[in-house]
Amino acid sequence: MRSTLARLSWPHVVVTLLVIALLAVAAERTLAWRDAERRDEASAAALAAAREHALELTGGTVDSAGLAELDDDRAVVIVAASGKAGPKAKKKAGAERYRFRVTLQEKGDRWSVAGVETVP
Repeated sequence: MRSTLARLSWPHVVVTLLVIALLAVAAERTLAWRDAERRDEASAAALAAAREHALELTGGTVDSAGLAELDDDRAVVIVAASGKAGPKAKKKAGAERYRFRVTLQEKGDRWSVAGVETVP
């Protein structure tokens, strides 16, 4: 009695291997899509947290913010803002312009500010 594999013709084997390969590619693409979706959500949350912190620092407006780095639980955002910050700001007329490098750390489902640097 011939084995099952021996009974299969080469077209059946080729089709079977193609189906397996397509299933493997589909599984890999699904995992990549989920990873990209998670990164998009994380970057949006980190940008929002950095914008909020810049508003607290300047009391003005955030002109722009961009993600510079994103790791699993750490993000760096560059924020351009304008407003009045510090004790001398109340004496000056007009808004000052600022650029900050905000480092964020993800804790649970929130992004917390781990550090802020002024960028020249």
